[in-house]
Order: sequence, then C-alpha cells, then structure tokens
Amino acid sequence: MRYDQLAVREAQRLALSVITAETVKIKDESGNVCDQKNDYYVNPLNVTMPMKLVQEIPWVVTTQNNQFDFSIQAPGQVPGTNNNVILGQKNVFVCYAIQILFGEGANAANRIYRSFGNTVNDDALYNSLISIRLEQSTLIDKVNGQDFRDVPSVITEFNSLDGMLLINPVRIVPGDLGTFSLFINLLNPIAALVITPNMFISARLVGAFGQASA
Repeated sequence: MRYDQLAVREAQRLALSVITAETVKIKDESGNVCDQKNDYYVNPLNVTMPMKLVQEIPWVVTTQNNQFDFSIQAPGQVPGTNNNVILGQKNVFVCYAIQILFGEGANAANRIYRSFGNTVNDDALYNSLISIRLEQSTLIDKVNGQDFRDVPSVITEFNSLDGMLLINPVRIVPGDLGTFSLFINLLNPIAALVITPNMFISARLVGAFGQASA
C-alpha cells in the first residue's frame, strides 16, 4: 500500500511516544485512572527508528501456512542464506507497520527484493490472510494479503515503503517473548502451480527499536 510521508511520520511519532513514555495510564481497582511506571521505557538516546526486524523463508508450493519466528528463539542471520535481523533478549520494539517482500536469488548477498511476484503464480502469495501471535494471543488477525502488493511503474524501481502496511494500534514487544510469530496463511492450495525458483518470502516488522542499557 502506498503512503505519503505524513502518514508514516505520524506512525513513527506514535511509536516514539509509546517507547519513551516514563508512565502509562491504567485504571485501579476502583476504576480511577492513574499513572503507572512504564516497564518498557527506553531512554530516547537509545531508540533507533525506523528499524526492521526481518525473517526470511523459502517460497515453495509445498507450504500452505508460512510462519516467521520473531521470538527469543528466532533464527539469526546466516551468511549466504538469509538477511534476518533479530530483536535480542533485553531490547524492546514498538511495531507500527508490517512489510512483506519477495526476495529473488539463492545467495542472500545479492538477493533482490520486490513488492510483487515475477509471475502470476508467484502472486498467489497475496491471496492470503496475515496474522501475528504474541504468546497465547493472536493480537493481529485476518489482514488481507493483497494490501502488501505494490507494483511500480518501472520494474527496477524500489521504495523502502513498498509492500508495507501501517497498523493500528502500535504493538510494543520485549525481546524475551517465547512466542512472537507472523503467519501468512494461503487461502487456496498452490501445490499444482509452477513458481519462480530461488524465491524467498521476507517478512519485516517496522518500528522503533529500543536498545538495552547498562
């Protein structure tokens, strides 16, 4: 989905306000609104934004439900295999957008990323529903895959916002979650389709990264 810079800037400001707030509003046992210490507070000096958490898996016709692990057990970057970026146990992340890209190339060093498939069969990826699960709860659900498909006027053109969808509300997550997964669930079987070889799905969570400090 295409966004102007104003929409992105507003999402970034919201994420920054969440991660740098020293207190949060809660209701006490009597229903009164009061302030409570923000357990995920990060000093603004230790915040980087935008930052993208990245997980990549092969695009294959034998997988109907594609899962991307962003938890504490998330697979790290493997030279030549992927361009993964993980959160780290003591860090904090505020997600304001999801991005889905195709990566073409067996070697991760020169893999080319696009927000659309090379063929109609590749674009079967977008006939899907996207969800994100945090621990026991699916907090983001039934996001339409077609919202992530962007086709530029020139095939070699690429913008960092291509294939990105802003989300509301923003989600704040610590780096020690045991379950933190994004799912792309295809609505139809694709086993009979012929897709482009050496293609990968790159799932990216875009947001504010808070580094742990001593």
